[in-house]
Amino acid sequence: MSPILKVLTQTLRSEAGVWDAQAEAIADAGNKADGLHLNRIEAGVFQAFVTAYGTTTGEVVARCREGEARMKEIANALRKVAGNYDKTEAEGAALFKQIF
Repeated sequence: MSPILKVLTQTLRSEAGVWDAQAEAIADAGNKADGLHLNRIEAGVFQAFVTAYGTTTGEVVARCREGEARMKEIANALRKVAGNYDKTEAEGAALFKQIF
């Protein structure tokens, strides 16, 4: 494998790791947001806002879970691209050896 291609595929895999880490971070944020739900007793004098607050926290949780899934997809796509580069390089090298 050429040094440039090796650096490229290592970088892609490294970036995939960054996306995985961010997916974990956003999942953690979603889990924390999920714990922020209030009932009317807990809200006290702010009972009028409980419904809107609950809707908002639910949306935050949903967007965090969606973000986690998309970030994992990006990480997997980067790994797949790196694997495709590796495979294409190996196939090209094998073909070159057959020809010469």
